[in-house]
Amino acid sequence: MLFPLLYSACNAHSMTPGFETVATTTNSVVMQYELSNAYSFAAVYEIFVVNKDGSIYKDWDTPHSIYKLNPGSKRNVTITFNNVLEQRKVMVCTKLIGVTRNESPPKITSVVCSRLIINKF
Repeated sequence: MLFPLLYSACNAHSMTPGFETVATTTNSVVMQYELSNAYSFAAVYEIFVVNKDGSIYKDWDTPHSIYKLNPGSKRNVTITFNNVLEQRKVMVCTKLIGVTRNESPPKITSVVCSRLIINKF
């Protein structure tokens, strides 16, 4: 009986696709992700991008870096990766930074990441 409880607790915040490899001939790549909130309360998420080694990746842009989602809702997130001059291996992550309508700090840390490999030709 423990497994369904663990699964539901782990599946409260997600982002798809979980892994993507793209090829480009340009210096810019636009990716679309779906962020979902399966918590039973409103939640606020922050998006950030890191390199494979964990350092902050700076050459990206999105119309919004913070998203507020109601319980059970989903949002499409568009991210543009700029200055792609060679192969890039990055992690696109979302972090739970607020809960409920008054955006109180969460008591748990929830970070979900999606791997992205950009092959430049």
